Order: sequence, then structure tokens, then C-alpha cells
Amino acid sequence: SSGQAWNSKHYQKVMESTSVSPMNTSEEIKLTDVFQLMLLKFEKEEFPTLEEYDPSHPTVVFNLSKWYLEPEDIAKLLIDQYVIAGNLPENQDVKKEAVIRAFRYWQTQFSEDFRFVPELGFKLSDLQSLIKENGDDKLLDYLEMDQLSEDRWGRQSSLKTPSHIIRRPSLGFDATSPEDLAEVLASVDYKLFRRIPFREFCVYAQMARLSDSTTRIEECIRLFNGVTVWVVCNVLREYTMLKRADIIEKFIDTAEKLYEIHSYNTMLAVVGGLNHFSVKRLYQTWSKVDKAKRENLDKWTNFFSMDSNYGAYRQRVQQIENDVFQQPVLGILMKDLVAVDGQLKNYTDKEKTLLSMSKYKKLWQQLSKLRQYQIIPPHFVPNNEFMSVFRAAVTQSHMSDDALEELSQIREPPVGDNKSSPTRKESKLAKFADWASGNMPQLDVDTLKKHVAKMVDSVFRVYDTDQSGYISIDEFQSISSNFPFIESFSVLDRDKDGVISREEMMDYFLSANTSLREIFKHNFVEHTFIATAYCEHCKGVLKGIVRQGVRCKDCGISCHKHCKDYVVVDCRKHNEKKSKRHRRQLGSTSATNGEYDVDDELSLKERLKRAEAARDALSAENAELHAKLAEANAKIQQLNGYIATIRQHTIGFILEQMNTLQPQMDTAV
Repeated sequence: SSGQAWNSKHYQKVMESTSVSPMNTSEEIKLTDVFQLMLLKFEKEEFPTLEEYDPSHPTVVFNLSKWYLEPEDIAKLLIDQYVIAGNLPENQDVKKEAVIRAFRYWQTQFSEDFRFVPELGFKLSDLQSLIKENGDDKLLDYLEMDQLSEDRWGRQSSLKTPSHIIRRPSLGFDATSPEDLAEVLASVDYKLFRRIPFREFCVYAQMARLSDSTTRIEECIRLFNGVTVWVVCNVLREYTMLKRADIIEKFIDTAEKLYEIHSYNTMLAVVGGLNHFSVKRLYQTWSKVDKAKRENLDKWTNFFSMDSNYGAYRQRVQQIENDVFQQPVLGILMKDLVAVDGQLKNYTDKEKTLLSMSKYKKLWQQLSKLRQYQIIPPHFVPNNEFMSVFRAAVTQSHMSDDALEELSQIREPPVGDNKSSPTRKESKLAKFADWASGNMPQLDVDTLKKHVAKMVDSVFRVYDTDQSGYISIDEFQSISSNFPFIESFSVLDRDKDGVISREEMMDYFLSANTSLREIFKHNFVEHTFIATAYCEHCKGVLKGIVRQGVRCKDCGISCHKHCKDYVVVDCRKHNEKKSKRHRRQLGSTSATNGEYDVDDELSLKERLKRAEAARDALSAENAELHAKLAEANAKIQQLNGYIATIRQHTIGFILEQMNTLQPQMDTAV
């Protein structure tokens, strides 16, 4: 690039070779040439609307260059062009101004790059210093350094709640219409999707898998899977068939509304939840669902069919106008990017200097749509507080497929040889595709606590109607409708003062989150307690005669069987060395707490016999220890006598030696 900066004849040929359409696979060009063609547009102030593909248009260049280079390398390339322009024999000011205007265009049109890549801030500072050194202070007006503020850009791109929206503290799942529910879920999904940096799409497409560099994509996957499980949980939380049927119809209407507002990613999650094997097997419940609703669900399920490479879905997306909001299915979008990257190579030469213009054009066809999806917001904006509450409810839905299937069996036990209810293998569950398979990295504890704290604040703002700073039992009823399978009020109210504090709610949601379970993992085993015992989680009494609860073999805490997954107490294993006597005591029984390990169901009489035998064994051992103690005391007394005798002989010997030495000392003097 240093030898051919703005050579008019050279770039006239380049422009002619890259402007023809259609392009064939033999066309190639250097990336620096593409940038310099773009700089010529800034120099001539020619910015035609991007109605047709133009490889040197600034929007195309700044979009596609991130596929080949890191953002900080793009900044370095522009800074190099500024230095080259300063060494030209003529038109230095015009060409340097073109570089700065290109940098400014990047700042304003692609501000997310500066928000997510801190290194760009340093490059911008370097450019500012270089401009001052060259005496081009007037060019600094193009670069507004205050726009490096991440907070400012974050506020500009965030969803705002209109001031005319009235706060509705009583909002809950049961009281929310399908239209409002669809808008809330779509907004939460869009809010995460638009924050995915462009570079993450490039990394995933080139690696064809998730990695440490795709954290925002992983967050969207968590939300998608959470919505699916949340739908299933809301259906299974109802005890009666009619109520479950009502919930199913509500979610079918929600899916239809999501279709109307073009939020297809969330729509697939909802449809996937309704097709989950734990829901589809509820044959009696589905018989209560309106026939027209069932037909609608079949229609939406076929809409996401993989037939003809998602032909029905793709046809619908193509019919939507470019300036209308739509939320694509992220899995299908990522598959398309992987396919484009795998079909053609980035470069046509071994030195990786010449770009394949055929792939360049194909990438633009995909990435231009992607950017359009991210920058066009929905026409509806629900209350941010309700979005936080619903997002918390979705992300807290962490039940496994086995747990959901077990609960489904409880709601509707299998009857005879009924073949109408599908098994897990026969279910049409719309998974988030194979591209999201595998164990997903969990959030670190500090990040998780920050999100839970934000969610708890939103819950209190929405549901604490009297602004007392506590949740009463009446206010808790509205919360429970949003959080399927949330524990009872008494479980959250750990101090039993009749209200739930922020700290109590924080502890509950942290303990319920799967990311923290490894931290609080205990080695629980069933246990029979002779003395009265209390649950570490809910503080309730462990009732019953045998096997009243579970007890950790490592740290010794006890709790109910149904509370063991929610204990928020770190397991502190006993690392101290136990004496032989203590090990013998643990092997037989513990006299301090009166607890016994029982393997089989025993009657009270048998338990008492064991207790008496254990007591006799302890008495015998106690007598034996007393005898050993008496023997040890006798030995100690004998040793004390030996020590006294030795002390007397030692003192006498010392005095005798001193008397012997005294005459010798006098003679010497």
C-alpha cells in the first residue's frame, strides 16, 4: 500500500475490475485496495445510496473488513493511510481529510465496534496525537473523543421505556395477555441479539462452534433454551387438565402474535416448548384444547420444518420489507454463515493477500441482513422492569428433561397401552439445533450474582406495591405466577417474620441457579434421626420415624429430601485428623447427637434394642477407658517420684562440686 497510495491510473483499473456485475470466482483484489477505493469516495464526497452491491461503499467495507481483520488492525490500516497521505507530493490535505472522515464514518455508523473493543479507544488516541504532531488540528473536529464513552453509546442503543407507560405492579403471567407476553419475550430476545458484536459472528462462522470468544451468542442460547423450559414448566405447574389446556392455548396465541411481529427466534422457542415430549404426552390435557388451536400449533410446527432447508421459514422472511423489524432464528442464521465460510476460501493466493471477490459478495449478502436485523428496533417497547422480571423467570427455569418427564408422569400417569402419548424419542421437540449442542460454559459466580441482584431489584420495584422494602404474602402471589415451581412463601421467608427481604430473595435465587450448585454441592445420604432435627434450608422439623431426611456425610448438615438441591451452605469437609477413639465412636454410634445410620426400615422396638446395645457398648468402652486412665495416672505418679529423686541427687552433686572447686580458686588468687 505504501507504494501505490492513491495512484489514479492504478485505482481506475481497480475500480473498473470490481464494479462489474455479476462477479465471477476469478476476480480478486487486495484488502488495502478496497480501503483506498473507499477513501476515494470520501475524497470526492460521493456516497450513493446502497441500493446495489458496491464493494467499495463504506458500509460494505467496514462490515466485511471485520471478517478478515480485527477492529484494531482496521484502525491501524487507516492510520497508516493517514501517514502515507502526508508523504504525497500533492493534495495532502484533501487525502488526509478523507482518512479522518472515513474514521468518523466508522465511529458514527458502527459505534458498537468502539463499545465492545476497548483497543479502538487507544488507536483513536494515537490518531489524535498524530494529527496534533502534524499540525492538522482542524481535523480534530471530525473526531469527537467524548464518544469513546461506553456509557453514552450504551444509552443511545438501549431500549427506553416511554414515559406514558403506566406502572402496573400486579402484572403476572396469569394476568398477562398473549399480546403483552409476546412483546415482552420478543423485546428481551432482541435486547440480547442486538448486543452480539459482529466479531462474534465471524468467530463462530469460522470455527463452526462456540468458544470463549462467543459469550454474547451463548447468552442468547441460554435465553432460548430457558424460554422453552419455561413454557413447559408453566404447563406442568397446573394440577388440573382444564388449567393446563388454558395455559397451552395461551402459549399458542402467544406464538401467533410472535409470528405477526416477526419475532421468529422466540416463536421457535415457544413452539419447541409446546412440542416438548413432557407436554405432548399429556393426551387427556390436549383433548381439552380447542381444535382450532391445535391446528394452529401444527401449522407453526410445520413452519419451522427442516424440509427444503427451512423453506417455509425462509420464504416468509424474504417477503418482509427491509425496513421492518424482524428477529430471525439465530440457529439458522449461524448455519448460513458457516455454510458461506465453508464453501469458498477467503483468499485466492497462498500468501493471503488477494481477497476472493466472489466470497466477498456472498458475505455481504448475509452480513448486510444481519446488520439490518440488529439496527432496526421493534415498534413496541414494553416496560423495562417487566422485561427484567420475565427474563429472570425464564432464566431461572432450569429443570432437566428427566425432571420434566417425571413431573409429566405425575400429572398424567400412563394408562394401559395408550399409544397416543409420544415418548421422548418420538417427540417433535424443536431443539436449538445441533449447532448449540454440548456443555455450555456457565457464568462465573460474580457475574451471576450481579444479574440476580439486578433481577431482585426489578422484582421489588414491580411487586412491592407499598414500597416497604419487603414482599408480603399477598404480593408474593403475583410473583409466583411468573416463576413456575418457585418454593412456597415460608421457604423464602427464612427468618419467619412474615415478609421476604431482598437478602432472602437473593439467597433463594442464587441457590436455585444451576451455576452455583457445584459450589454448594454436598454428599447427601438418607438418614434417620433419633433426636429432633431441623432442615438447613427451610428451618422446618424433619418429621417421621425413619429416614426423615438427608444428611451430608462430609459436613454433617441435614435437610428435607426435597430441599437438598436448594441448600446455600458451603460444604466444609472435616479435614482434621480423627483419633482412634473418635473413629470407633463414629463406627458404632454418636452419643452426643443420638443419630444412627439405618439401611432398612426398622420398627421402633428394633431401634430401641439397637440403642440399648449401643449404650452398653459405650458403657463398656467408658469403663475400659477409665481403667486405662487410672493406669496412666499411676505411671505418671511413679515418673514424678523418679523425677524428684533425680532432682535431689543432681542438686547435691552440683553443691559438692562447687565446694571442691572453691579452695582451688582461693589458691590461684
